[in-house]
Amino acid sequence: METARRPAFRERPHGYPPCSHRRSLLLRLAAAARAQSGPANFPDRPIRVTVAVPAGGGDTVIRIVTDRMRAVSQPLVVENKTGASGNLAAETVYNAAPDGYTLLASQPAPLITNPFLYKSINYDPTKLTPIVIMSHVPNVIRESGIQPE
Repeated sequence: METARRPAFRERPHGYPPCSHRRSLLLRLAAAARAQSGPANFPDRPIRVTVAVPAGGGDTVIRIVTDRMRAVSQPLVVENKTGASGNLAAETVYNAAPDGYTLLASQPAPLITNPFLYKSINYDPTKLTPIVIMSHVPNVIRESGIQPE
């Protein structure tokens, strides 16, 4: 039996980099944080990463990324702030100083769907700037083929 060849990066239909391109992700995160701060000695204190999912499974990717970003000379502190479909985490980051020391790691909901689902939210999603897509999880719906009688 012939095994299917894994498509190269440019052949991927979704266009996102494969997991082996984590270095590029780390560089983009560090560059984005540095661009917001301005000083040449950035970072000079720990960077806080607010995660919109509970600890222990949903935050695995961000914990791997922050662990590998030790090279920025300051620790990245992961803070899980769950609730209201990510609104609490997004609000926390929105209210933080825009100095590059507070990042949001979240599913798309707080920026894309929640403004349509909630009457009011305490942040403006258009003021939060997406930096990078950290993971891609395809969703699949399958039907059994059995028709109801």
